Amino acid sequence: MVRSMFQRGSIPALEAIMQFTNARHRAIANNIANVETVGYKAMDADVKAFDRALARAFEDSHDPSVGVFQMPSSRAYSQDAGGRLKFEMVDSKETGILRHIDNNVDLDVEMGKLAKNGDLHTMAATILSQQFSMIREAIAERVSG
Repeated sequence: MVRSMFQRGSIPALEAIMQFTNARHRAIANNIANVETVGYKAMDADVKAFDRALARAFEDSHDPSVGVFQMPSSRAYSQDAGGRLKFEMVDSKETGILRHIDNNVDLDVEMGKLAKNGDLHTMAATILSQQFSMIREAIAERVSG
């Protein structure tokens, strides 16, 4: 029963979202750190591919033959032996103009992506925290006889 709680519903989806936002945050921070690096091209995690995979995982989890939340195979990410998602970085589609130093990082664009990504991560962490609080409450409510 406990195992099924962590393979169904929102908990595995929230975990996937947090892993994605973590990887994307690293890419955005790397772009910001390289804003003045000659020849640097902005990188990002593939948001659309992740959104499609997440939607498909939700659809598949409602299929009685599958019954669990499982991220489908994708070119945008892979899973390690522990089941942790590793995301491939792609050229960022939201970039500034190519500057004279052959660098396309726009600090304003990156800061906007960072804020939006941080909000998504915070939302997922808050919901996950509430899920675990409800599980703790359910465990603490023992029936005495």
